[in-house]
Amino acid sequence: PSAIKDPATGKLSGIYIDAITLVAQQMKVEPVFVETGWATFPAGLNSGEFDVSVAGTFATIGRAVAVDFTQPVNYLGYSAVVKASDNRFKTLADMDKPGIKIALVQGAAGHEFAKEYFKKAELVALATSNLTAPFTEVSAVRADVALEAAWSA
Repeated sequence: PSAIKDPATGKLSGIYIDAITLVAQQMKVEPVFVETGWATFPAGLNSGEFDVSVAGTFATIGRAVAVDFTQPVNYLGYSAVVKASDNRFKTLADMDKPGIKIALVQGAAGHEFAKEYFKKAELVALATSNLTAPFTEVSAVRADVALEAAWSA
């Protein structure tokens, strides 16, 4: 995973955690990790709550107005996840219909994508930083579709 927290120990791990730890070691500073959400990380950077955001973050125009981005480390797309038995969805247009609920993480890049391209479906914006939460909504039949970065899916 890119970044994950062990619920039993609270220990962070993943490739982004490893990378920023290596950078901090070379700078001879000790990293202090601060958890934040997708909707609020630009404000945290700008207010000085933390100095760097280490996560797979889509560089949207709105975010780029507020913060600076490095060169991309990797590229991610979006994935839509539905129950295996649900064969209503063959195209994106099949998801953008009245009565269809699309679960996504509030403030995440998938949320911005959905606001732009799904005008008829109901967007279920989850106030969490847990990128797997939309999948739980589909499993629990509280949403028809989960939309998230392909990496998370």
